[in-house]
Amino acid sequence: GKKHAGAAPTKLAFSLWSVEAMRHMGVTEAQVLHALGLRPRWDEGGRVVALDIIPARELKRPRIDTVVQVTGAYRDQFEGFMRLLADATERLSKLDEPGNTIAHNTRLAAQSLRKQGLDAASAQRFAAVRIFGNQPGDYGVGLSDAVLDSTAWENDAPLAEQYLSRLQYAYGTKDWGTTTAGVNVY
Repeated sequence: GKKHAGAAPTKLAFSLWSVEAMRHMGVTEAQVLHALGLRPRWDEGGRVVALDIIPARELKRPRIDTVVQVTGAYRDQFEGFMRLLADATERLSKLDEPGNTIAHNTRLAAQSLRKQGLDAASAQRFAAVRIFGNQPGDYGVGLSDAVLDSTAWENDAPLAEQYLSRLQYAYGTKDWGTTTAGVNVY
């Protein structure tokens, strides 16, 4: 309502699909980079080889934290971009600048993960991850039949739990397609 009118979001969620990425030539990826305040760097062949952090003084707006869910096919076809994005978001999570929601949210997530039993190093690593998807080699969320059979469930909590369980695999620079024991970071 009026309370948030004109306010920029502080966090966004994106889903990346391989067919859409090819059909729309990276439009959604460009939105992710824009939200985070990242600039792609291309080589002579037109391939993205790095993601540079746009300095806050040049960006002139707050960064918007993002969480990215990737499909299994996207993970398999665009691993290079995912690795660049994982590295860039982890660098942003440590960047000390005013209004950096990525760093702020990473600190809060690390505290939460510590309270849930993760050691300090693991909590910091997983708190900085922003890309999640299926376990390597796994595809889909397994909800198609369950959603269609809406007479078999009283509430949607089990559907949400299955979705979160299937997509809890973190894709960060040090933890590629891994989870933490007993804690769903996603």
